[in-house]
Amino acid sequence: MKSLLSHSFATLALLAAGALAQTALANPVIADFGFGELGGNTLNQTANSGTGVGGAGGTWGTAVSGVTTNGSGLLVIRNAGGGGSGTRTAYADLGPVATGTVSSGAVSLYTTFSGWDLPGVLNDSPLFSLGFIEGNDFLTAGFSLTAGAGVTLSGQVDASGNGSDLATTQAFGSTRAAPLTVRLSVDLDTDMYSLAYSSGGGYTSLGSAAVDSATLGINSLRWSVSGNFASTTNSFLGIDRIWVETGPVPEPASAALVALALGLAACNRRKRTATLH
Repeated sequence: MKSLLSHSFATLALLAAGALAQTALANPVIADFGFGELGGNTLNQTANSGTGVGGAGGTWGTAVSGVTTNGSGLLVIRNAGGGGSGTRTAYADLGPVATGTVSSGAVSLYTTFSGWDLPGVLNDSPLFSLGFIEGNDFLTAGFSLTAGAGVTLSGQVDASGNGSDLATTQAFGSTRAAPLTVRLSVDLDTDMYSLAYSSGGGYTSLGSAAVDSATLGINSLRWSVSGNFASTTNSFLGIDRIWVETGPVPEPASAALVALALGLAACNRRKRTATLH
């Protein structure tokens, strides 16, 4: 019996070591906007510290009205006086035009929101959208925060392609003070994308769906803010960081395996200590 238990612990230890090794191998960060600039900087004045694809990536190409840094590590979206119409859009290339395309494997876009205060915003249209494009403004996959009775997170693809929007959405309150990280992942080998969110700890998946079957790669990010972002000048949406990684998406099972193996190992140590005494 002792031999069997020892063998089980050894096997779990090996599995845990493998999971820890996989976790330790960080994916390349090809785009990274941390918004550490001085207060009042516009979107196109924020730095991209990512490694880029085939060369350095670019920053956002335009200054979006009502969007500035606050000098404390956040990018804050407001409506610059309330009201307004149309959509405010900006783009950021992942690398030089000739070489800056991710054409295989997995690529993930992470966005950490610091919180928001959006009372009375009832436009029932995408308030904020961010996603991957493949030239010609074709949305490979993206996510949106839509304003209604609260704020709804959803995933979508370009309507002119043959991909599918995600069937599952997630509702949040119109006011949020806690951070929320959204992860949008595209697997260019299988032509699938997925969306998940985290309030701290693990990610909750909203499922996966197909991107357009003619997708050849991803070369840019597209950012959109609704013109009627908010009905009051005090409303805001705060963003702490936006970054893009290439490589496999971490599997929740790996973290669970590590926790289980370490827990069993601790239990085994306690039993051995008790036996020695």
